[in-house]
Amino acid sequence: MLNDTSGLFLFPGTPRERRDLAAAIAHNCTCRTEGLGVARCAAHTMALGGTSADRRALEGMLYVRRFLLPKLRAQEFTS
Repeated sequence: MLNDTSGLFLFPGTPRERRDLAAAIAHNCTCRTEGLGVARCAAHTMALGGTSADRRALEGMLYVRRFLLPKLRAQEFTS
């Protein structure tokens, strides 16, 4: 878990991983305007990393992308 000095969560991914995450969030966004404010969707809320569960989920997605997905792809073609 990475934090800057202000306590804000910094996504630990590469620039490409950040772009891919932003694209996935945009594709699944259900944010809506309510009066003068905005009701943030679950995907955008998680991406902010405001809770330890959100940060854990983001770090878990990076783990799957970096380590498990390549292994699963390799197994698919060797079995």
